[in-house]
This record gives sequence, C-alpha cells and structure tokens, in this order.
Amino acid sequence: MNAYWDPNNPGTNLTGENNFQTSLPNRFSYYNLMDRVDYAISDKWRLSGHYARYNTDNTSSNPTPNNSMLYVPTGSVRGGNQVAADVVYALSPTTVVDVNGDWHNFQDSLAAAVLDGGLGKIWPNNNWFAPYQTASNNIPTYLPQLVIGGDTLGGPGLFWLQQPHGESVSATVSHQKGSHYLKAGFEWRRVGGIPYVNSQNVFKFPSALTAGTFNNPPSTQGDGFATMLLGALDDSSQVYGGPAPVPYSTWYGMFIQDTWKVSPKITINIGLRNEYETAISNAAHTFSRGLDLSAPIQEFTANPPQMPAQALALVGSDFYRYNGAWNFTSGDHPGM
Repeated sequence: MNAYWDPNNPGTNLTGENNFQTSLPNRFSYYNLMDRVDYAISDKWRLSGHYARYNTDNTSSNPTPNNSMLYVPTGSVRGGNQVAADVVYALSPTTVVDVNGDWHNFQDSLAAAVLDGGLGKIWPNNNWFAPYQTASNNIPTYLPQLVIGGDTLGGPGLFWLQQPHGESVSATVSHQKGSHYLKAGFEWRRVGGIPYVNSQNVFKFPSALTAGTFNNPPSTQGDGFATMLLGALDDSSQVYGGPAPVPYSTWYGMFIQDTWKVSPKITINIGLRNEYETAISNAAHTFSRGLDLSAPIQEFTANPPQMPAQALALVGSDFYRYNGAWNFTSGDHPGM
C-alpha cells in the first residue's frame, strides 16, 4: 500500500473519484538521414556506397509524486539501419565484374522499466513463478499488470520485441562475345532476428468477487480494492512463460544466361537458374516440428496407464499404443 500516492484534488463526486489528476507528456525523438557516395577510382574501378538511418523513440515519464512502482511508463523504440556497397571492375573492354553487399536491421520494441530483482522482489518467500521465469529467456521481467475493478495499474499488458535483420552478398560477371551477351551470377542472403509479441502477466481483482452473491451480482455491489486486499483472483488472471526464439533462414541462388541477338529484329534469351532456401531454424532448437503419430510418448512409455482387466480381456495386453509424441527441432533436425 505504500506504493499508492496522495490525491491532489477533492475528487469529482461524493466518493472522491478521480482525486488525482495530472498531465502526462509523451516525448518523441525523431530523425531520418541517408547519404550516397559514388567514387570513380580509375577507368576500370567504380565504387558506390549508401547509408540510411531512421529513428523514432516514444517515451513517457512517471507522473506520480512518489515515483510509484504501480505506474510503469511505457513507450516504444523504433528505428532501422541500412548499409549497402557496390564495386564494379572492368576486367576487359568486353567483361565486367559487379560485386554487391548489403546489411540492414529494424527494431520495433517496447520501452519500459524492468522490475529490478524480478518477481522475487514481490514474492521474496515464494518462488511459484520460477518455472515461468526460467522458461522465458530473452524476455525482460516487468511488474505484473493489476486490474482492480475498472482501474488498471502496474506493468504493461503487452510486450513486443521485434529486431529483424539481414545481410546479402551477390556477384555477377557479364561478357560480350559477338552477338551473345553472357551473364553468370551468385547470391547469398541471410535473414533472422527476434519477432516476439505476447501478452504480459496480469492479475485481475473484479468487484464481483466481493459482491453479496456470486450469481449475476449487480454492478452496485462489490469493490475491486476489497477483492485485491483479500487476494482473490478469478480465472481471467494469466501468467505467461516461454522462450522468445530467434529464427534464421538462409537463401542461395545462382544463374547463367545468354542474350543472343540473332538479328536486329530477333533476340533470344536462354538461361538457367537454381535457388535453395533453408528451413527456418534457431540455435536453441525451441521450434516445434509438429505431431508424430508413429513416435511413442516417452512419459507414457515409462509409466503406462493401468488399464482395467475387463478391457484387457477384450482387446489383449498389446492393443494399446501410446503414440503421438510432439517433436521439436534438434541438432539432427534443425529446421521446422
């Protein structure tokens, strides 16, 4: 209760509702810049480069006079970068080599103060939350959201952490030989990053739990703060646990092409292209590969259910098969 703050006005009605009012400024930090450089090193060498940066952060402050932990200012961090370079080399009057590289990233994430000490700060003598927190790698711990009657306090209700990035390299060789214009090339790309969006822990203290009846209680009965002081929760409260995977995928491509100018009116294009893209995977192997009805469920196999003797007499002791294991990616099967 020490986290609550004093009112700054008498309220708007007899109950003292809305007895704390203040302004809440939002701050935006924005800039957008880009530039390009082209440089002729010599008659045979050409170099060009490009850089771009975009940023727009949104932050807010804590308006409570005691800097209460029950109010968690939230905002967002958004931005992106791109770096690209291209080198062209004239190997001869009829042969040109072009090499290109690119790197880019993007971020759109929640900006909020984490809970110092984790949930152990709130429950120092009861680590009921340990399985959820241990499973939630890459995910910060915030104060749970508290819904008290019709009021919402505490941490953010939604968490997002989106940080995709990628890089690519390509090379092309072009050669003019008589009426034939030959080209061959190779390209490599890799993309990945965290794309996580999920709800956060929330504890709800509805007024109905302290009403005079549980059977369709009227809205005039019960009080959300009374429900909270009693520690009563209903089934709409939620606690989340699970990893934030970092997926990656790699792409390869190559081609060879001939543009044959048969006559001023006829041109024939002949080419061959091959592409290959790896399955999405992550280093921690936390992706699901789905249900395998041919694989036994290890927990059932180690401790099979005891079937009634009457059932075994009808179907035999070898009738039941406890198959249907849920498979996850692994070192032998890294892709989804």
